[in-house]
Amino acid sequence: MDRLQWHDRDGRLVAAGYEITRIGDGSWRLEAPGAVFRRPARAEPLFTEHGSVEEAKAWASFSESDAIRRLTAVLHLAVALAALVAFVLLANEIGSLIGLGLLCVAFYVMLRSAANGTGLFLQDAWGWTRLGPPRTSLLERGVAALGIRFRSRWLQVVEPEAASAVVPLDPYA
Repeated sequence: MDRLQWHDRDGRLVAAGYEITRIGDGSWRLEAPGAVFRRPARAEPLFTEHGSVEEAKAWASFSESDAIRRLTAVLHLAVALAALVAFVLLANEIGSLIGLGLLCVAFYVMLRSAANGTGLFLQDAWGWTRLGPPRTSLLERGVAALGIRFRSRWLQVVEPEAASAVVPLDPYA
């Protein structure tokens, strides 16, 4: 499924953070925002040249999927770290059955999220994080949805004419 929705604007194809422009000799240039974690915020956008529009769209889709995968892996490791902190804090409070249950839940979330994050960083090379048919847990779906939401917010583009609009104020009003 392609998450990027392409729109035609003045002969250019534009999606959230991506732009495909025709170059003179029949090739196409894809301007991509690049990975959030790989380049500084003020760096110039990345450009690649492609032989067709479909190839440029496929490259943009792959780039976006890869960026979301890396962001989801980082979020999984952050959840694992938070669960580790909760586990350490709850270890001192095992005075009841509820405390023991919360400790077990924190331990499970810590291990499961660390395994999911590591599997995403390794691109699930050997399938070691998934035994049996592929299915996702509630934790995986929630973190993936959060990663997609963060990435789409990062790619929201402010139109230049809207950002540079100056409204004069009446000093006597």
